[in-house]
Parts: sequence; structure tokens; C-alpha cells
Amino acid sequence: MTVTESLSPTDIASLWCPNDVRIPSDGRHVAWSASVLGAEGEHDESGLWVAALDDDGSARRWTHAANDTTPRWAPDSRRLAFCSDRKERGTAGLYVLDVGGGEAEPLVVRKRDVTAPAWSPDGESIVFLAADEPDEEDERREKERDDADVYGDRWPFQRLHRVSVATGEAEMLWDPDLHVTEVAWSPDGTRLAVLTQDTPQIDDGWSASIWVVSADGADAWRLCPTPLAARGPGLDPRRHTAGLCHDASAAGDVGVDGVGGRRRGGRRAGGHRPAA
Repeated sequence: MTVTESLSPTDIASLWCPNDVRIPSDGRHVAWSASVLGAEGEHDESGLWVAALDDDGSARRWTHAANDTTPRWAPDSRRLAFCSDRKERGTAGLYVLDVGGGEAEPLVVRKRDVTAPAWSPDGESIVFLAADEPDEEDERREKERDDADVYGDRWPFQRLHRVSVATGEAEMLWDPDLHVTEVAWSPDGTRLAVLTQDTPQIDDGWSASIWVVSADGADAWRLCPTPLAARGPGLDPRRHTAGLCHDASAAGDVGVDGVGGRRRGGRRAGGHRPAA
């Protein structure tokens, strides 16, 4: 197509849209997910792409035939974690791909989506977000197509989980009566910065707060409410502050041990419980 030709609907629908660009700690490669704007079929499809930063022609698509998203480099730059529905279309699990070659290995596959994976600084575990698995009533409603929606009833609150990369053993780390939307590790691996809102409803974004959760999930405290559309929480243990982005990339921070923090553990005393 020349510059004098106009774009057709087919041209627009066939454009590739890159997302979630990530560079590993060694700075040698870049990974991203990409999908065609006008995807065909019942389920979305997105692939992971990787390129060498010193080679303009090195970009290659590494994954196919699934909705592969959210690439996250391991601290050693040799592994790539990502979310994919390759086992059950429409439901994302957590997978790890060795950059040296081989097939992606499933790490966490559940009946409900896994989102927002984040490697621990030592590379031994990954935290992720996932709603509680469906109970018997949920399964009955799905089987009988009982989709009546009552406001506030059976909301899928996302919880904070952690999985061992070596063993695949997963546990729920923190499960307050809140909906967790984002998570990030402190550089020293001792704490997590977590964004929450009161419910999973989009309209409840106004209720967002930033929390700090200990790495073992035993303790958590609310730092402060956040602006609408806040994102990208982070912790700086050297300055004892937590930061986030909001309002078209403006940044702000607050003392991690600041005045006014509300402590709040999970609903179940004793910390962890196995993740289904």
C-alpha cells in the first residue's frame, strides 16, 4: 500500500498491536506481546516476541496458537514468565519459558485466570493475582447457565498468591476483603507493594489504596488512598517510601512507615493456605 492509498477496514483490522514491552536486567534483549487488532475466532490470540537490542532484524515470534500475554523476565535474564490460555482457551495460567530453548512449562493452571506475575528478586518464586476458585454453586450456575447477576453477590475478588518456581507449589499469601489489582516487590525481597480497591467493579477504582505486605504475608498495612487510575506501585527500602504513577504518568510517593497506616492481615489467621 502506497502513501496515497487510504486504509481499508481490513487493513486496520490486520495491524499488529504491541503491548507490555519488557527489558531484562542484562539489557541484551527486549520482550513484548503482540496481537492483531481484528482477531478472528471465539478467543483472543496474542504471541510473545523477543528481539536482541543490538540487532534491528532479530525480532522473532516465540509463541503461537494461544493468548500469551504479560511477559516478565526473571532476575537472571534467562527465563521468561508469562500468562497463557494454551491449556484451557479463555482461562490464563502461568508459564515459564527458558530463553535457551525448549517448550514453555506450566507453573500454575487454575479454573480462573492468573494475572500480574512478578518475580521475587532472588528468582525463586513468583507472586501473582487470582480470584478464588469456583465453588459448587459457581459450577452449578455455569452448568445450568444461571447467569442472573445480583449486585454485590459472588464477586470474584482477586487475591495475592505466591508460587515456588522450583516445585510449583502455590499458596495464598494475602486475602483481605479487598480486590487486589497490582503488585510489585521491594528490591530487597522483604515486602510487596499492593494496589487494592473495595470491589472488582470498575466504578470502584475511586476506592483504590496502596498497601505494604510482608514477603511472608504475615503482616500488611495500608499506607494511603491513591488517585483514580493509579498504577505501577513500587517500594524503595533505602528511602523507606512507596511510589506509584497516576494522572498521565505523574509520580508520587509516601513513607512506608508513614503516619496513618492501617494494619490488616488476611481474613484467615495463621497467614497462608494452599492455592487450589
